[in-house]
Parts: sequence; structure tokens; C-alpha cells
Amino acid sequence: MTSTSPRESAHSLSEIAEHNNQDDCWMAIEGKVYDVTTYIDQHPDGMSILRGCGIEATEIYRQVAKHAPRGDELLPSYLIGTLK
Repeated sequence: MTSTSPRESAHSLSEIAEHNNQDDCWMAIEGKVYDVTTYIDQHPDGMSILRGCGIEATEIYRQVAKHAPRGDELLPSYLIGTLK
């Protein structure tokens, strides 16, 4: 018997777009989907993280050099699936 974990769920851009605010923030980065809602208040650059809520945010994420390597280390703990 195989179970599907949240990390195996596939999410469409339209589904991600429904999670586009401070209280419910999902973003897609490099084909993976993250629920970063609980991280927003901890984000070192304040509310700038909200720019990526509800969208495919790879370009935004990669433009900020401060994300690497710390951001890359944190992302897996917020992974909820992949982008369809």
C-alpha cells in the first residue's frame, strides 16, 4: 500500500494563486511548492517575502543574493509538493 505524503502533492499555479497573503502564503520556486506562511514573521527582510506569495517566485528568489545558502537550507522544511 502506497500513501501520498504532502511532499508528493502536485499543485497548479491557479491553486497556488489562492494562497497569496500574509495569513496564507504559498510560492513556487524551481518547480517545488512551499507554504511559507509560518516563516513570514521570521523573514530577515521583513514583509518583502509577501511579493512571492501566490506566484511562481523563482526569479524573485534568485535575484536576492542573501537567500543563498541560508534560504536554500530553510526551504525544504516548508515544502508541500511540486508544481503541476
